Amino acid sequence: MKIFTGTQIKELDKFTIENEPVASIDLMERAAKAIVRVLREEWDNRTPFVVFAGPGNNGGDALAVARLMAEAGYKVAVFLFNVNGKLSDDCATNKQRVMDCKRIKAFTEVVVDFDPPELTAETVVIDGLFGAGLNKTLTGGFASLVKYINQSPAKVVSIDLPSGLMTEDNTHNVKSHIVKANLTLTLQQKKLAMLFEDNQQFIGCLRVLDIRLSPEYIARTDAKYKVLEEADVRSRMLKRGDFVNKGLMGHALIVAGSYGMAGAAVLAGRACMRSGVGKLTICTPRRNYDVMQISLPEAILSAGKEDYFFTEPLDTEHYDAVGMGPGLGQHEDTAIALISQIRRTQCPMVIDADALNILASHKAWMQQLPQNLILTPHVGEFDRLG
Repeated sequence: MKIFTGTQIKELDKFTIENEPVASIDLMERAAKAIVRVLREEWDNRTPFVVFAGPGNNGGDALAVARLMAEAGYKVAVFLFNVNGKLSDDCATNKQRVMDCKRIKAFTEVVVDFDPPELTAETVVIDGLFGAGLNKTLTGGFASLVKYINQSPAKVVSIDLPSGLMTEDNTHNVKSHIVKANLTLTLQQKKLAMLFEDNQQFIGCLRVLDIRLSPEYIARTDAKYKVLEEADVRSRMLKRGDFVNKGLMGHALIVAGSYGMAGAAVLAGRACMRSGVGKLTICTPRRNYDVMQISLPEAILSAGKEDYFFTEPLDTEHYDAVGMGPGLGQHEDTAIALISQIRRTQCPMVIDADALNILASHKAWMQQLPQNLILTPHVGEFDRLG
């Protein structure tokens, strides 16, 4: 999946409108229907809804959702914030549609003063204040409204993005001025901000809704960031011939596990076998022998000379790939064997877990790492390597 910038998202909407072709108000209705389908799956019509709509197209989406929910028999209270006296064209159209909807009994257009409604634990708030077009921190009354929403016991559903969260960089954003959603229904594609751990507290459960934006634009437009998905992996999987055998499907070596950490070697070995390798050899200390034979009998065992940890590099001439590190421990003899193994290995190699921790504690060795070595650190390991 490509991750587009805020500017590209606007261009995608525009291209869809011009080339499908579809009127922008009808595209908004399409998005609202997709959102309403999810809401009706999650909550029955005994659930009260409060809709907070901003003056832009995110607010227009929210107003369309409010009308469709009301027409489906839900009790909906709508607040449209028009403090500057200017609505986007589609937001204005959906405002009129809400006012014409006889099933909506509570509609308030906030121009100056705002008397906030009671938000109970039974209430679901639809956050449609600001979406992907926001480019600065919320302040003033909108910041106060966000704090009011966040302090309430109500469930919160954000349309496209939690209000206050910017599409890409939130480094200097004010966290208390961002809606904390329980559920975010983003349209067509994930946004870059959704891929950062710091922002998960605002996003809650994330669902991506396909609203049929132009596949032509998506296919032909380059994106700086991409997310690998199942379809991407499946398209790259090698096809097995009808008459292949395990000897033709690659031989991998995993160096993993120290005494007490046999589980790491088992998990790494199972993952390797699941990936489709023909043969797998696991190098692990002798004290792990029984555990490995019981847990992964299909693997070949190469027990080292030491009972408790890895101490000697192996000849890798006959292997197609090598993985090192899970549960390896950080004994100094293991560290020396690790760097020796890296130096002598010619086939593709993956360094993980304790192998990374060893490199982090021997930073001079980092200069000796060969090209095309694959490092797989999690956040903590990455920090230690720095």
